[in-house]
Amino acid sequence: MKATSLTNVSKKHFKKTIQEVKGLPITDRATFGYSSHTILVYGHKNNERRCGISMRNHSGKISLLITDFQGRFLFNGGFDISTPTLTLLNHYWAIYQSVRKQMKPRMLTKTNF
Repeated sequence: MKATSLTNVSKKHFKKTIQEVKGLPITDRATFGYSSHTILVYGHKNNERRCGISMRNHSGKISLLITDFQGRFLFNGGFDISTPTLTLLNHYWAIYQSVRKQMKPRMLTKTNF
C-alpha cells in the first residue's frame, strides 16, 4: 500500500510495507549479500529515488531508505528481519518523523541561500 502524497504518509503505510517486506522472496544475490525487490512507501519508481521512502530485505535486515527532493540519503539503515513488526514500526516511524521536513524543497529566502 503506497501513499499517494507525502502529506498522506501514515503509520499504516509503514506497517503494511514492513509486513509485505517480511514475506518477500529474495530476488537478487551478490558477493556481499542478497536482496528482495524494493517496496515504495512513497515515491516514484522513475524518479531516481528523489523524495522517496522505501523498504526491502537486504541481507536479512529490513532496510529503510528515505531520500530528499534531490535524491540525497536522509536515512539508510535497518534492523534484523526477525525484529517484531511493532518494534520496527515504532523505530522507523520515529526516524521518518525526524527527517520528513527535510524531504521537501525549501523556499529560498534572504537567510537561507
